[in-house]
Amino acid sequence: GDRAPRRAAPLADLLRHLAALQSPVTVRAAGNATPVTGTLRSVGADVVTLSCDGRTVVVPLANVDEVAVDELVL
Repeated sequence: GDRAPRRAAPLADLLRHLAALQSPVTVRAAGNATPVTGTLRSVGADVVTLSCDGRTVVVPLANVDEVAVDELVL
């Protein structure tokens, strides 16, 4: 086709959309062998904030290697 290829959205933009939905996710971060599972609460310029079993967990956005959506809440 004649269409230009679609550009991939930056990870932070995708995570902000999931945070607005309060999606349950599992985040794997560089330097941390244990993944973090919880509800995605917010995404800032440089951090991702999750709620995990009543605690707040902050992960540097630059360290996020993988995000799995555990169930999509629409």
